[in-house]
Amino acid sequence: MPGEPRLVPALILAAGLLMGTTSTALAHGVRHLTLQEPDVQAFVVQYSTGDPVAYGEVKIYAPGQDDLEYQNGRTDAVGGFAFLPDRAGEWRIVVDAGMGHRLEFRLQVADGQGSAVPAAEPALPYGNVIRVALGLSLFANLFLAGAWFRSRPPKHKERPAN
Repeated sequence: MPGEPRLVPALILAAGLLMGTTSTALAHGVRHLTLQEPDVQAFVVQYSTGDPVAYGEVKIYAPGQDDLEYQNGRTDAVGGFAFLPDRAGEWRIVVDAGMGHRLEFRLQVADGQGSAVPAAEPALPYGNVIRVALGLSLFANLFLAGAWFRSRPPKHKERPAN
């Protein structure tokens, strides 16, 4: 393939980007990094902790074809995958990392250049509210467990009669 020699440097660069990133997102989230090469769309998919989504299932849908896969496969050991778009438009990428971890994003591929602009990362609805509620719930449960243990009658061992 004519674009194949450019794919190897793109994936090497993707691995370097993966190792140099840090995350402030929630654990178990999934995100992607974009490399813009002329003709090749290469990505690195990782959890919000920075760990790669190794061997995650990837499905790519061409513009206007949401029911037919253009390409499918798996990410590599460092979470990388690549494809060559054959037309301009909005492409849909779905990565299933297993255990309920799934990422779906859209790319706008320009006419003939293959440059992609990722859609905004999906925000978790009520993310901070849920974290605060879970933290308060943890403290309430610890307090109630301690109160329950303190209110239990003490166990007395019977002493043998002399």
